[in-house]
Amino acid sequence: GTVYILNELRFDLLRVARLGVVEPFEVRLNFEDPEQPNLATVSVLVREREARNFTPQVTYSTDSGLIASVGYSDRNFLGRAQNLGIDISGQTSDNGLQFGGSLTWSVPWLYINVLDFQEVPTSLSVSVFSVVDVDQPLTEDGSRRIAHPCVAAGTCENIEENDVLIGDFVERNTGLRLSVGRPVFEDTVLRVSASGSYSSYALEDPSESCEFNDDGNVVDNDCSLERSDAEEFIPQTGLFTFFSTEMVYDTRDNPEFPASGLRALGRAGIGFGDDFNDPDT
Repeated sequence: GTVYILNELRFDLLRVARLGVVEPFEVRLNFEDPEQPNLATVSVLVREREARNFTPQVTYSTDSGLIASVGYSDRNFLGRAQNLGIDISGQTSDNGLQFGGSLTWSVPWLYINVLDFQEVPTSLSVSVFSVVDVDQPLTEDGSRRIAHPCVAAGTCENIEENDVLIGDFVERNTGLRLSVGRPVFEDTVLRVSASGSYSSYALEDPSESCEFNDDGNVVDNDCSLERSDAEEFIPQTGLFTFFSTEMVYDTRDNPEFPASGLRALGRAGIGFGDDFNDPDT
């Protein structure tokens, strides 16, 4: 019911290209009815961009050891501009090889014949993950060092040289994330997200056990506590959930290089769980 001008056509082609899936390369105007020269069919020819990436990677460092990962991403999954991402990784630790991974699926427009989903662009993103982080330092009141138990036992002196490292642990988070977004007003999109994860912790064997001199003091305080002494400092295993809402107002004429318009963002969330560090405090 309105005039479709050339500037609007260029803007719409830019929005299509911004998806990163196809690239418009030719536009044709077909005037099918000579008696109605004001009506034309716009044909846009496109070609698919590189949408799939396979990324193997291997790194080694003296502090974190060997890390191997394999990633696969597809920005045009099933030919519908859906995003699929798969990541699998393995990492060495004092407790052996630790594996982790994630699977993410995103739909820019959930175009199904239910309610108003075919009229209102509703996005959906789902992610399942089990990620691991090794060599995490144990702490007490924010400090990585405490007095060796020999101080309390009276077999060594209460000096700084007897302040040793508590130890390290492996953290694993396994869970699910879900996000849904849709326009609620003109130029305004509302996103609602929820996530839940289960955190588990495993104590690593001490990389260097403490040795003592003839006076009973620690020879090198870069050593760590024995497992029996370090276990009480491990965080508590538990479940954590988080819910959030996000409102985005965007009137920019171009997200990359805007010449006019305004973008405003508001976010609020609440989380709860029982995976706290200390059950008493």
